[in-house]
Amino acid sequence: MSEIFVLKIIKVKIIYEFIIETVMTAGFILLAYLLPTWIGLGAYALMFAVYIAINYKPVKETLGALKRKSPKETEIKAKEKEN
Repeated sequence: MSEIFVLKIIKVKIIYEFIIETVMTAGFILLAYLLPTWIGLGAYALMFAVYIAINYKPVKETLGALKRKSPKETEIKAKEKEN
C-alpha cells in the first residue's frame, strides 16, 4: 500500500511498472519450471536484456545515480583531500 502511495507522489506510471514486474516474475517462474536450468537462465537473461533495451533511459539514469553516489569514490576523494 505504501509503495502505491509513494509512486503516486513521485508520478511514476504505476500500472505499467506493476504489469512489467508481474510479467518478469511470471516469466522467471515459467522459465525455471519448464526449461532445464541453463536454458532457462539464458531465456531469462534474454528477457531481461529486452527489458533493459526497452527501458534504456531509466536504467541508464539509475546506474548513473548509483555511480555518482559510490562509496569508493567518496573514499578516494577523502584520501585525495588528506594528501
